[in-house]
Amino acid sequence: MDVLKEGGNAVDAAVAISYSLGVLEPFASGIGGGGIMLVHSADDPEPVLYDYRETAPDKEQKPESGIGTPGFVMGMHEAHEDFGNQSLEYLLKPAIKQAENGVEVSNSLHSHLINASDHISRNDDASFFYPGGRAIEEGETLYQQELAEMMAIISEEGSETFYQGAIANQLAESVDGIEKEDLESYEVEKTEPIQGEFAGFDVYAPPPPAGGSMLIQTLQMTEELQIGQYKNLPADFAKGVGEINRESYQDRLETIGDPEFVDVSEEITSKEYSRELASNVSRDAMDEFEDHGDEAGEDGNTTHFVVVDQEGMMVSVTNTLNSFFGSGEFTNGFFLINQLDNFSQSSASPNAYEPNKRPFSYITPTVLAKNGTPIIGIGSAGGRRITSTLSQTLIRHLLFEQPIDEAIEENRFYRDKQDKKMYYEERISPEMEEELENDGYTVDNSRSPVYFGSVQSLTIDYESGNIYGGSDSRRNGEWKSR
Repeated sequence: MDVLKEGGNAVDAAVAISYSLGVLEPFASGIGGGGIMLVHSADDPEPVLYDYRETAPDKEQKPESGIGTPGFVMGMHEAHEDFGNQSLEYLLKPAIKQAENGVEVSNSLHSHLINASDHISRNDDASFFYPGGRAIEEGETLYQQELAEMMAIISEEGSETFYQGAIANQLAESVDGIEKEDLESYEVEKTEPIQGEFAGFDVYAPPPPAGGSMLIQTLQMTEELQIGQYKNLPADFAKGVGEINRESYQDRLETIGDPEFVDVSEEITSKEYSRELASNVSRDAMDEFEDHGDEAGEDGNTTHFVVVDQEGMMVSVTNTLNSFFGSGEFTNGFFLINQLDNFSQSSASPNAYEPNKRPFSYITPTVLAKNGTPIIGIGSAGGRRITSTLSQTLIRHLLFEQPIDEAIEENRFYRDKQDKKMYYEERISPEMEEELENDGYTVDNSRSPVYFGSVQSLTIDYESGNIYGGSDSRRNGEWKSR
């Protein structure tokens, strides 16, 4: 909020928030990771998307570590170069101060450190996360001096130092999967988002190899199959949306990869394409699910936020380390992403590993607009549940007319991609469970709420001049407006 008060715009704030979250939540994102930023200015009907995700090295074999060339620093730099009002030095000051002076350890960070102890506690450079051999306690102060030094260097010297300077040299010398040549040649993919239609809105989302096509297909199939009629029929709603999600997932396996390496149809988000997919959906009879190889990773550990400034610019951002604490490799004060684990193990898959290729990712920062004006910014963490989580939320908000904060807090479900199993966040009524079981589903309540993602959303109400939003309690989210 301070950045906006001092004359910065939504992109300035997004850059500052992104660096700050790397200090507060080092398990979720940071300068060793990547992400996607979607920018929609109020005075420009054409949004811009920055894909600064990890890229495979120029090697025939995928590194065992899953580490490739991180894009976070370059992504922040390019978005700021195009849109920023404030200096990068000013925007990094809060994060540097937090790292130097220490931040209070949250319950979330403490819990993730416990769960990841086998993953990272053996790394001597990260031992300060485990004082006395235990995960630093909730409420204690975490100091990250080396991270502060790295951010100070980036602040003073710019992104070049990370990709061509002193930091680049250190990374290339010490990290399996990172080569100096790959750092020097790394480029942010600045492009147009893909576009679909839902509930009278234009839906803008990331193009392949990210998850935007899955979300747009799901929403358009929802309208094609008239899922809005199931507002008061929760079992039918779950079955319908579950099978639609499954169909978009199947299409993703068969068609989606890095467009620089595979042919991806420009029609994947058209109404006609979604109509054809919808014709394959059956709520009562299941076809055999065809997998193209085990996709080991699913970027389940991400962080999402939305920023809107006083001029109406909307920025929707998802940053990630892929797994919790990424690869577990800790160097120069930060963890390195293991996004290369998202490549398929099957050479027949469009998402198969190739040198310099970007793997598929489910992350889907999204903006919904009308007449070229951004209205709703939304996104979520949650790996392969992202499409299901976002579609449920948007259906409830726009078709069922629930307020966005209520739609976000509703009991979530996820239809497993292979087994006819329906995962529910909370227990459902015996009558509803019986109805699902009669249709051949198994109901499972064993998953943590965190499994179902964490939706963050802001909406601009142009009639009242107000901004309102919803922030997921599952990961202690919050939203503010001034």
